[in-house]
Amino acid sequence: MHVPRPATAPGPATALVAAVVAAAGSCTAPPPEDSTPDRAVEYRIEGDSGEARLVLWQGHGAVTEEADDVRLPFSAGVRLQDGEKAAVTASGDESPRTCRILVDGETVVEQTAPERVTCELVVAPGQPQQAPEQNAPR
Repeated sequence: MHVPRPATAPGPATALVAAVVAAAGSCTAPPPEDSTPDRAVEYRIEGDSGEARLVLWQGHGAVTEEADDVRLPFSAGVRLQDGEKAAVTASGDESPRTCRILVDGETVVEQTAPERVTCELVVAPGQPQQAPEQNAPR
């Protein structure tokens, strides 16, 4: 025959387990350490002639985008991650053209040159840095 025993107070081990479970509550994993924030990058081309024969710009994953016979001013936006290269080139007649690269709304690179103008940089945390060999008229 089974004789019921009186209930006993929880022992120290049971109290410890209950305290750990209560302290843990619900938790979420932290974001992966290698996650890199996207940055809003805008390319702009302006010029006195009002057009450019060819405009090339760098997209995400080193994809090059291209547009022919472009009316100026021209702008294109992409999302890049820190460490990716941002670049834009415009060519046309001998009239001067200005290229700009904006990162998160801030103008970081600006160049003016006749015939062909190029702006480039490597997107970096904080203040973006210009890529070497900025712009040379060709």
